[in-house]
Amino acid sequence: MDVDGQVLVTHDMVGLFDRFVPKFVKQYTKIRPTIIEAIKAYGEEVRTSAFPAPENSFGMSAETLAEVKQSIKKS
Repeated sequence: MDVDGQVLVTHDMVGLFDRFVPKFVKQYTKIRPTIIEAIKAYGEEVRTSAFPAPENSFGMSAETLAEVKQSIKKS
C-alpha cells in the first residue's frame, strides 16, 4: 500500500465523535462518553447550586462592591 500523506484528526483518534469513524482512523480512546458525563455533572451541580462553591469563587469586600455600584451609577 502506498500513501503520499494522511491527515489523522485528533477528534477522530480520541473518539470525540461516534456516528462515523473513517476506515483509516485508529481510535486510541473513546473520550466522548467521558465528556458527556462531565457536562451532565456540571449541569446538575449548577442546577442544584452545588457549583460554584466558595472554594470555586472569589469574594469582594463590601467597600469594593459599593465602589463598583457607584461607578456604574456615574456612567
